[in-house]
Amino acid sequence: MNERLVECFEDIIDESEKCMATGAGITGGDPLAVPERTLDLIR
Repeated sequence: MNERLVECFEDIIDESEKCMATGAGITGGDPLAVPERTLDLIR
C-alpha cells in the first residue's frame, strides 16, 4: 500500500488515514484465490 509493507488489517487502515484516501481497490494476484480473506477486508 503506497510502497509500504502491509502485515495486518490495522496497517491498511493506518496508511489509508495517513493518505486521506477516499476509496480503495483490491489488486495484486487474484483476490478471489482466498475469498474469505477478501470478503473480510470488504466488510
